[in-house]
Amino acid sequence: MSIEQDNKAIVGRWFTSFWGKTCDLGIVDVNRRTRHASALLAARAAAWSRRLQAFMTDFRKAFPDLNFWGVADLIAEGDYVVGRWQGGGTHTGPGFNDFLVGRLPAATGRKMHFTGNDGAAPEGRKDRRRDRPG
Repeated sequence: MSIEQDNKAIVGRWFTSFWGKTCDLGIVDVNRRTRHASALLAARAAAWSRRLQAFMTDFRKAFPDLNFWGVADLIAEGDYVVGRWQGGGTHTGPGFNDFLVGRLPAATGRKMHFTGNDGAAPEGRKDRRRDRPG
């Protein structure tokens, strides 16, 4: 498998597992363990993982039907992967205060739709490029 295909598989698993219709918060720890070798970086990554898991837990409580999906194939070149996505859900849960537009009080019934493009460079992959012949 090429570096590009390998990186697309990593990003695809992350996106499906974390942002898909059902969320597997364990993917956060899987990514953290494969990225950080030093104790200091691992400790910082563990704190980041807890914050990310707390964010998604609160986001999914506020929007129980939350779901995101890719709208085009992932594009990869070397260590970089780019994807287009959309998704959303209906705010039927507790208040939520993680949007730039301000706080949503509990159960507004507001339907939210999100779209975007994101790029990723799976960490720990760059060393593989040096190992390739040529």
